[in-house]
Amino acid sequence: MIAITLNHTPISDASLEMNAFAHAFFYAGGQFGVNLFVLIGAWFLVDQRFKSIRVVRLVFEMFFYSLLLDLICLLMGNHFTVRMFLHSFSYWFCFGYAAMIIIGPFLTKLPIRIRIVLTLISAGVSVIATIIGIFAPNSIFSKLFVKGLFIGPYWFCSVFLFVSVSKTFINRVQISRVSLSLVFLITYLTMFVAIYHYGCTVLREVHSPICFIAALSIFELIRRRKPFTNVVINNIAKITFGAYLFQSHQILKVLYWDGLMRFTEVSECSMLYSFEALINVTIVFCLTMIIEAIRTRLFEAFKIDTIAESITQSLDCIYGQVFDRWCKTVALI
Repeated sequence: MIAITLNHTPISDASLEMNAFAHAFFYAGGQFGVNLFVLIGAWFLVDQRFKSIRVVRLVFEMFFYSLLLDLICLLMGNHFTVRMFLHSFSYWFCFGYAAMIIIGPFLTKLPIRIRIVLTLISAGVSVIATIIGIFAPNSIFSKLFVKGLFIGPYWFCSVFLFVSVSKTFINRVQISRVSLSLVFLITYLTMFVAIYHYGCTVLREVHSPICFIAALSIFELIRRRKPFTNVVINNIAKITFGAYLFQSHQILKVLYWDGLMRFTEVSECSMLYSFEALINVTIVFCLTMIIEAIRTRLFEAFKIDTIAESITQSLDCIYGQVFDRWCKTVALI
């Protein structure tokens, strides 16, 4: 999430040249951070039963942040149209992640041979899309792969499928930490050089093999250190989704960076863009901690979790019936 936040920190055209190095370095990490986030989520979800409460809570949290941030924008004198208001609820990442939670269990029930084939097909499509994106960036195919509502569900489910396959063979493949570190450095520097020297942004897109391998190597390094039982890390992890919602709010983005914090204005007259970006990360996480504390209190006061659980009972029943039919069909393959 830190990498995503650094990527979201804006920079003006006037200061882009003097801060090109730092901007390219941060920009390369944006979708890398998305892949890493999805890999971590898929790693834990792939062995668990589907619970619609996860999707409902995600939707409730998204609506809470959107409504609260819309209200803040209004109180600060930022007027917007109904269309802008509705657009403030459009988070491609949330849509893709919800799709992964719902579709993922169906994928894991497929025979391993089919999952391997589908993973290889997905990898092939990823390579083809990246190559076409380099040589024909304005083609319909290339534009499709940068559309959030398409690439989110498709790619996140592809990552989920990859994780389900990799867990089967992970103990058979031994890669040293040094090798993983080198893989990360080479892939990340490849994305950085492509942006900095050639202005090519395709390699840092979420579906790019280079971007995914960079995230995968870091994920494996992190997984081996077993940090997921660390209390501090888990507490920070609880606010990462909120941090994404905060910084990705369509109306607040302009008000926060160009208005309240004036990051774009400051970057026009200084070479301190990298420090501004780090300050932005700190502020985003601090503000998210405050908002998350408010959300927790309000959800407890209005018993939102109880409401969510009552909604999910019927949803789980419907999902279970469809899932059972799927399992019976797969058993015949």
